[in-house]
Amino acid sequence: MSLIYSPINNVMFYGVLVETILFIVIVYVPGLNSAWGARPLDILNLGMPGLPFSILLFCWEETRKYLIRNYRPPRKGVPNWFEQHSLW
Repeated sequence: MSLIYSPINNVMFYGVLVETILFIVIVYVPGLNSAWGARPLDILNLGMPGLPFSILLFCWEETRKYLIRNYRPPRKGVPNWFEQHSLW
């Protein structure tokens, strides 16, 4: 389902939230970052390297879903080209 039509998955949301909080604690709390061998990062280095890839992946997935829904199949009961070649 698309992000537009489906509600937020609470388990996934809280999992990402806990992971982010744990990351921030390990990196920025003085006693823990030395124990884990981490150092404080500049704010631009936190999520910026992966951001373009994340945006590209999100756009590709939403475009794929749009094409599967709106491209006519060759005949009834047969998947269309996008559904046949872009699903796992």
